[in-house]
Amino acid sequence: MKAPRALEWEPPILSPSLDRLIATFPLPVIIHDDQDRILQMSEGWTHFSGYTLADVHTLDDWTEAAYGERRGWVRDYIDSIFAEDRTLDHGEWVIRAKDGGKRVWHFLSTPLGVVQGRRLLLAVAADVTELKRTEEALRKTEELLTQGMRLGHLGIFDHDQITDAIYWSPEIWSICLWDPTERPTLAEYAMRIHPDDRDRIVTEIGRAHDPAGNGSYDVEHRIIAGDGTTRWIRVRSQTFFDGTGASRRAVRTVGALMDVTEQKQAEQEREWLLEREQELRSAAEAANRIKDEFLSTLSHELRTPLTSILGWTLLLRQKTFDAETNRALETIERNARAQQKLIEDILDVSRIISGSLRLDFRPTQLTAVIADATEGIHPAAEAKSIMVHTELDPGIVVSGDPDRLQQVAGNLLSNAIKFTPQNGNVWVGLRRKDNRAEFCVQDSGQGIEHAFLPYVFDRFRQADSSTVRRHGGLGLSLAITRHIVELHGGSIRARSLGKDRGATFTIDLPCLSVTESTAGELQPGLRMQEGMNPKLFNLSESG
Repeated sequence: MKAPRALEWEPPILSPSLDRLIATFPLPVIIHDDQDRILQMSEGWTHFSGYTLADVHTLDDWTEAAYGERRGWVRDYIDSIFAEDRTLDHGEWVIRAKDGGKRVWHFLSTPLGVVQGRRLLLAVAADVTELKRTEEALRKTEELLTQGMRLGHLGIFDHDQITDAIYWSPEIWSICLWDPTERPTLAEYAMRIHPDDRDRIVTEIGRAHDPAGNGSYDVEHRIIAGDGTTRWIRVRSQTFFDGTGASRRAVRTVGALMDVTEQKQAEQEREWLLEREQELRSAAEAANRIKDEFLSTLSHELRTPLTSILGWTLLLRQKTFDAETNRALETIERNARAQQKLIEDILDVSRIISGSLRLDFRPTQLTAVIADATEGIHPAAEAKSIMVHTELDPGIVVSGDPDRLQQVAGNLLSNAIKFTPQNGNVWVGLRRKDNRAEFCVQDSGQGIEHAFLPYVFDRFRQADSSTVRRHGGLGLSLAITRHIVELHGGSIRARSLGKDRGATFTIDLPCLSVTESTAGELQPGLRMQEGMNPKLFNLSESG
């Protein structure tokens, strides 16, 4: 833009009063003549554009500053206005303000006649920049709202309860699949509600329109769509009232309608799946119960003849036979006892499941119980050349069933012998830790894979469940052991560094009382044997 130049003095054309009025006018106003001169400029013109009369003394100055490259076309347009002898509305124009920003002005012009041989024109503008920005923001908001309503399957309605006219947004037509030319009344809308829901919804609508209420309405119901299908919708609205007391009446209801058909279908499918899952669970529990009952019955039926077999075998072994017959009787007894152990385990599991496992609690010398169990597995250990090392603190007393505690110790020790190879080692430890007794069995056997550790105490679970597995059994002893330990108020945990790295089982039981011993004093026969693992309890604690 050209630098402002000093104004040349010329005799005043406008009257002093008009000159002052224009100069102080708050809206953009100028008076110019047909000789390119701007005679007066209002404060409003300067306020909104930034230009003063010194900046733009002529129309050429103004068009160059405000319109830039469009100045020629704009100037021709301004010149053509003088040919019109009437007030004109020129609409909205974009100008460039002095600070470089764009403004939107709405121009009007009116001729003022001829003064001193010059034709004068009054140009008035309204700065609508902020209005246009607001309109654009509103347009974008409405566009986003429309898109959101379309994507969210949401429509709006406006019910004039004085005339009963209802405005339904286009989204409602698409949700309900109505003919866009239809304009259903409230009564007609009610007839499109599913027959099973109609009475309930009509009652709810009446309640919302009741002047004694607060006008709120939020319901879900089915409608019969235009194509005859059933659709689920959720309607939320607010009714507005006029007047007070007896003259209070509903005048308008505004609300939104949402298509929730897919949600309802998903809910129904989820309910069906839950019902199906419950049916399958019940069937599985029933099948499991039948299995347990069958195993219990079978075990009882097998125990009677097995007891007879063991009794006669023991009786025969008291007599003298040749070596081959003695070996046969020994084999019969060994296998019969193995079967007896399986049967007892099955019966114990049956008692656990039915809640009929009974314990005879009494003060029990845990040290003696474990010592007896350790002594009982020595023949099996010797058969595999396994060294059994013991470190038992004397005098540890717990409240428990001695027979069941011996069963627990025997199960852990038998497992250790079973899964430890020839010439291996088994360590047995018992110590007092604060007011708890800690019993630990560690072996140098095949170990437990990490993936199986969480399931090691589950019933009928075995790391090797193939039909050609090396070790027999039903996978019940550890499950029974855990249950008995928990009935004693204790806990059991297993730890293994992996395959062929051995396993450690640790039982924690509350002590009833402890007889303190001086360092190095151990009961006869329970002294630490050569080869004892000095990190036994450290290993159990780290697991």
